[in-house]
Amino acid sequence: MKQKLCILLCVISLGGGCAWEKISGVTYQPEEQINPPKKENTTEKKTASIEEKKEIAKTESSIDVPENSIEYDNEPLKEEKESLPKELESLFITAEQFYSKGLDYAEQGKWDLAEEEFENALELLHNSPVREKYPEEVNNFYNELSLDILDKLEQNEDSDIRTREEILLAKIKAKPEEERTIKEKVLLDLRELKFDIPIEVNDKVIRYIEYYTVENKEKFETWLGRSGAYMPILRKIFKEEGLPLDLTYLPIIESAFKTSAYSRARAAGLWQFIPGTARKYGLHITWWVDERRDFEKATRSAAKYLKFLKEELGSWYLALAGYNAGEGRVKRAITYQRTKNFWKLRLPRETMNYIPAFLASVIVAKNPSHYGLNVDYEKPISFEKVTIDRSVDLDTIAKCANTTKEEIKKLNPEIRYWATPPLKEYTIRIPKGRALAFKKAFAKAKDSYSLAWNKYKVRPGDSLYLISRNFGVPIGVIAEANNIRNPRLIRVGQTILVPNKWNRGF
Repeated sequence: MKQKLCILLCVISLGGGCAWEKISGVTYQPEEQINPPKKENTTEKKTASIEEKKEIAKTESSIDVPENSIEYDNEPLKEEKESLPKELESLFITAEQFYSKGLDYAEQGKWDLAEEEFENALELLHNSPVREKYPEEVNNFYNELSLDILDKLEQNEDSDIRTREEILLAKIKAKPEEERTIKEKVLLDLRELKFDIPIEVNDKVIRYIEYYTVENKEKFETWLGRSGAYMPILRKIFKEEGLPLDLTYLPIIESAFKTSAYSRARAAGLWQFIPGTARKYGLHITWWVDERRDFEKATRSAAKYLKFLKEELGSWYLALAGYNAGEGRVKRAITYQRTKNFWKLRLPRETMNYIPAFLASVIVAKNPSHYGLNVDYEKPISFEKVTIDRSVDLDTIAKCANTTKEEIKKLNPEIRYWATPPLKEYTIRIPKGRALAFKKAFAKAKDSYSLAWNKYKVRPGDSLYLISRNFGVPIGVIAEANNIRNPRLIRVGQTILVPNKWNRGF
């Protein structure tokens, strides 16, 4: 009976509410207790039936009015409100009779019988053929009656938690969507959407949701729009590594999904690796490439690092705190403060805000339209890989792939300058479906070395140090490009290829 009544209450097509409870393992932990506003006594409100309203109308019409006390227009007076059609009036009266019986049972403490009568009232309205003829009137009456029933059911102290949760959700759905608060929208999403990491909602999380969806709405729409290009790749890698897929939203707050992002702390790429952590997890940083910007390699490294942090610190909240502040600092805080509850730890302000910001970003990213966002997602990046046997400038690669240099740069953001590294083999991404044509064109192509490289003939008194200083290019880069093992062993007249530092092409 309770289940059927809850289903009827949830049939309502509108939405709202403002109480919070633990639902399906998803926890809301308010910093301040929020109590729903008190409702008027709906029993008295509803017992003022249609018949009574008619009697009041008759009484008002019988009042004597002195002659000539009212000025009339030339046009005849119109009735302020048309009377209800008889079939509609009869439907409402019958529904109210069921509702009134339910109120009587509730006052006697007979809640099972009360719920049965409430259910009869709602079923009558929901299944009546009159509803097809007057849908707006019946639906409005249904919604108002549902809210009154919900208010009454909340008074039943013996109702189980599940029933109270269903009542709460039904109350939220019984308000127009534009009238729902952010907290109410979040509660619906936590119940109706799937999350694979623990989601705790408190006032700080709500404030970040407000920031993303109100104060910073346009920027957040842009960030989410960028995610469309990379999200399929990120989700595939995290799935392979056995990690929760909701963690793939982390670049929203790390880099706004910009592969070129670079911070004051020298962190770079989607996942904002600092140099030391990047090298520890297999990412190369040279004059030619910065693999922290490689959306595939950096994502793989981020997955491995997050997995390590989870094993090391014990929970995803602490793992994320470690990702932001470093696992050493979080370990020390746990040891000295004797708690593993993230919300009770005293960590740097940035880290204490990091988790709420991330949770808020996940909630909004799962259902952005629910929060008024209009996101134009970029198309997922589509590519295939080819291996080249020498250093080549990006102009040549773009021509052989029949695309633009900008597209090559977007597909290979790890390349820092205008050419691939001077290696015997280097794998590069090109637009999907171009591999065969690229190989044929690349075999015939002549590199644009006149633009990409400077040919320098060694003079008496020269050294690699002086050459590197004159051209503004590190000694190691020149040595690597010319396969020079000992920088001191260069001879007069020798031709050296020096990378043109300023020909970046982006």
